[in-house]
Amino acid sequence: MEKRQPIISFACGLPRPRWRGHVHTWAFLMALPAAVVLLFVSNSAVERLGVGVYGLSLAAVFGVSAAYHRLAESERAQIIMRRADHATVFVKIAGTYTPVCLIALPRNWGIPLLMAVWAIAAVGVAVKVFAPRRYLSWASALYLAMGWVALAGLPVIARNLSATAFTLLVVGGVVYSAGAILFWLRRPDPFPSIFGYHEVWHVLTVIAAAAHFGTIVLVTLAA
Repeated sequence: MEKRQPIISFACGLPRPRWRGHVHTWAFLMALPAAVVLLFVSNSAVERLGVGVYGLSLAAVFGVSAAYHRLAESERAQIIMRRADHATVFVKIAGTYTPVCLIALPRNWGIPLLMAVWAIAAVGVAVKVFAPRRYLSWASALYLAMGWVALAGLPVIARNLSATAFTLLVVGGVVYSAGAILFWLRRPDPFPSIFGYHEVWHVLTVIAAAAHFGTIVLVTLAA
């Protein structure tokens, strides 16, 4: 069987590392049954709505990322899939907020917070999908801003989550933020042709997502 040639990234003109996209492929395959488990342990329509949105967003962010990094070969395909990849990050962040806001928080806090994060997500998706390329970089700052908008209601969130669920929520946010900084620095870059800084970033996103998944499980079971 002929060995598949590395995909050339048109963004930098270099072959992608051999492990590019593999981590998120595995994460996608794990996200699907994880979403089913959450639906199974849900007890009400509101809970199923919250965890359903979360499960779909989790599968979407890893599935689109895996498809972009492993399957998009032509320049046009990479441009389109790169925009989709970046747009689904906003969906995933808002999707993670959804069950926490709907299930764990009181309505006077949960609903306004949920509306705010989905409004930011809508703006972010629109910019990433439709805006000229020169405007795309500033939109990336919205990722961190959106992730940490929860600070506005931190005391309320802490009161309504168990200590373990709250700790996992914070750990996930810290790992995401640290990963974003390392990605921007392009460090560490251990094996550039096999497993580089981008793959390190992908591993950190999976670790952070796992921490947040733990939060959602605990929130759902406690409802």
